[in-house]
Amino acid sequence: MLKMNLITRKELYGDLYWELYKELYWELYKELCEELRREVYSEVYWEVREEVRGQLGFPIHTDFSHSKISRV
Repeated sequence: MLKMNLITRKELYGDLYWELYKELYWELYKELCEELRREVYSEVYWEVREEVRGQLGFPIHTDFSHSKISRV
C-alpha cells in the first residue's frame, strides 16, 4: 500500500508565506543596511574631513635651526 503524506492548504500557505516573508525581509534588510551605511559613511566622512581640514589647513611653522639634522 502506497502511503501519501497530504499537506493541508493551511500548511502549504503557511510554508509559502514564511518563505516569501524571509526572502522579502532579508532583501529589505540588506537594502536598508546598505542605504544606512552609505548615509552614515557620507556624513561621517564629511565631518571628519572638515575637522581634519580645520586642524591641518593652517601652515605648519617650525624652526629647524636648532635641530641636529639641520647642522649635519
